Amino acid sequence: MLTEKVVLDNIKNYVRTILGDGTVEVEITNKELLTLIDQALRKLRPYYSGVRYVQASGKNIDVSNHDPIAVSRVWNASDMQYRTIQDFMFGGVGLMIYDINFMQRFEMMKAYQMLWNELQNQKGENFRLLNNIIYLDGYLDNALIEMTVNIKTVTDVEEGSMYADWLLDYTLALAKEMLGRKRGKATLQGSPIQLDASSLLSEAASEKVRLEEQLVGDIYVY
Repeated sequence: MLTEKVVLDNIKNYVRTILGDGTVEVEITNKELLTLIDQALRKLRPYYSGVRYVQASGKNIDVSNHDPIAVSRVWNASDMQYRTIQDFMFGGVGLMIYDINFMQRFEMMKAYQMLWNELQNQKGENFRLLNNIIYLDGYLDNALIEMTVNIKTVTDVEEGSMYADWLLDYTLALAKEMLGRKRGKATLQGSPIQLDASSLLSEAASEKVRLEEQLVGDIYVY
């Protein structure tokens, strides 16, 4: 899995390359690009969810930092055999699985096949979810929680998916819009060089409409 910095750098490089960086000056700072990426992510967030696996301990477990849409299952991870794989998968913020049919996703990752075989034979714990608190019947030193969540960071968007493409394209549209507005404020009196402010703004507007329609319709249609 790529780190957040690498994903952000990839998006920034993509946008700058498409806008002609290296051939012409692209008057957008890295800080401005990060703001545009965040705007695109916030636009995508309500339409894209996945399954996240996290580990925790306790009897009443606060999962508000993940803001779950729903909690599907809770296991006692202390009973699991494959601790090395387990530590790799569930450290930090938790593993994001993008396909709600997570069995299919696990089958795609052979390194996790043994763990999956064990998970499907594990009996889940009884729990209640109320106001982002998971209430268990008893204390668990190592609870494994499966929850459906909206994306929070760029690394939650599945690499190579159409949602990742959407994020790239929407960030690019926002960048064209910003660049068009900046160039529209500049004038080159007596110069044969014409700034492309109008075309950038026109392209940005049409691309944003197309991409936003994909979110409320079918994102797989291009």
